[in-house]
Amino acid sequence: MSKIIKNEYQPDFVSPPGETLAETLEFIGMSQSELARRIGRPIKTINEIVNGKTSITPETALQLERAVGVSNRFWLNRESDYRASVAKEAENETFRRLSGWIKRFPVVQMVRYGWIPASQTVEDSARALLSFFGVTSNQEYEDVYEMTRVAFRRSRKVKSNPDAIAAWFRKGVLDAQATECLSYDEGAFRKALDEIRSLTAFGPESLEARLTSLCSQSGVAVVFVRELRGAPVNGATSWLSPRKAMIALSLRHRTNDVLWFSFFHEAAHLLKHSRRAVFVDSGSEGSGTDDIEREADDFASDFLIPKRELAALLATGDNSRAAVENFAKSIGVASGIVVGRLQHEGYLPHSHLNGLKLRLEWSGCERYTG
Repeated sequence: MSKIIKNEYQPDFVSPPGETLAETLEFIGMSQSELARRIGRPIKTINEIVNGKTSITPETALQLERAVGVSNRFWLNRESDYRASVAKEAENETFRRLSGWIKRFPVVQMVRYGWIPASQTVEDSARALLSFFGVTSNQEYEDVYEMTRVAFRRSRKVKSNPDAIAAWFRKGVLDAQATECLSYDEGAFRKALDEIRSLTAFGPESLEARLTSLCSQSGVAVVFVRELRGAPVNGATSWLSPRKAMIALSLRHRTNDVLWFSFFHEAAHLLKHSRRAVFVDSGSEGSGTDDIEREADDFASDFLIPKRELAALLATGDNSRAAVENFAKSIGVASGIVVGRLQHEGYLPHSHLNGLKLRLEWSGCERYTG
C-alpha cells in the first residue's frame, strides 16, 4: 500500500537494497558467485545482502561501485532508506498498541488549539503526542512527567486528569522556551513586580504585552496557556535553566482578581522556593495545605493588598461599592482584586460586587481581552 501526498509518490515501505543489487546483476549478466570473486567476499555474504539479511557497509558500497559500476553513494542511500523504513515500521507497530494511552489526553482540544497536528491514524496520533512531549515512548513520558503529578497543588473538590495537566504544563514550557529573555536577575524581578502591581489598575488591552516585557527583562518568561478539560490549573512555575524561569498562567476563572493573585503566587515560588522544584497550582480553596503554598499565598495576598491597608478598610465597616472603589484607587490596585480578597476572607458574600471584577476571555488562539 502506498500514499500519494502533494502529487508525490511516497511508498509506505522501502524494499531491501539487495533487491536492487539482484536486478543490477541480472541486467549486466553477472552471477552472485562472480560478484563474490570480484570483490573478495564469500558467496554467503553476497546472498545475505541480496536477501536483506546483511547491510551494505561503506566498504561494501565502494567495492560494489568498482564491480558493477553503480556509485557507492547510491548503495549507501538505498541502505539508509531501507533501514529507516524498517525502523519506522517497527515504531508504527509499537504505536498501534497505544490507542488506550492516547485516549488519556484531551487530543481534540490540543488539535483545535494548534498544539499538535490532526491525525488520521493511531500511529500518527501517538507520534504527534510523543513529539509534543519531547519523548520517544509512552514509558519515557511516564518517567519525565511524573513531576507534574507530584507538583500539582490539588483540591479534593476538583476532579483532574494528570495527563491533561502534563499537556498544559508542557505547552507552557514550549512557549517559555521560545520567549526571549535576559539572564535572570532577582533584584530586577523584584523591581518589576512593583511596576507590575500598578498594571492591575488598568484594563487588559496592553496588559499582556507589558507584563511579559517587564518580566522578560529580568529573566522570567511569562506565558499564557489556554486551559484544557481536566486540567484545573491557574498557574505554574519552573526553572528552565539557571538563567531563565517560567511563569505560566491560564484564564481558568476568567476574572482579573484570580489572574493577578495567581501571577504573584507563582512569583513567590521563584523568589522564595527551591529552583529544583516544579509548582503547578490549582489555586482552589483549601489546596494550600503545606507551608510552601501558604507562604506563596501570603506573599501574593500581602503584595497586592498589605495587611495594614486591609485592616484600615475593615475598620470602617463599609463594604459598599463606592468604598471598595475608593480604597482600591488609594492603594493602586484594581477594584476587582479588593472584591476577591474580601470574598475569599469572608468579609463579603461571593455574590456581591462581582461587577467590579474584570472579565477576561481568550481572543484568537493565545490572547485574551477584557
